[in-house]
Amino acid sequence: MAARSVAEKLLIKPDTTLWSSDDSRLELVGPLPAGVRRVDAPEHATTALVFADDAASLRDLLATHQERLARLDILWVAYPRATGPISTGTACGRSSASSDCDR
Repeated sequence: MAARSVAEKLLIKPDTTLWSSDDSRLELVGPLPAGVRRVDAPEHATTALVFADDAASLRDLLATHQERLARLDILWVAYPRATGPISTGTACGRSSASSDCDR
């Protein structure tokens, strides 16, 4: 069985739309599936990827885009960690079956 890409692990599906709070960091995700279109605003996205350097920047991003992010199917938060360049939080959204969204 082939290893899944980061994009696959983040539930970014082919022929969907993606909004990123920082397009310069999308290289951390690696290649996107075929047909994925990057959009300029979260309200046009199927999946959103928010990059936060710290708690304050995450609060600012969430406050700025709160209403639009709340309507997304999938929302990921990526933040720095001590052992590597990026970690992703829990996917919360209508298509997520994760109970972690309730925390």
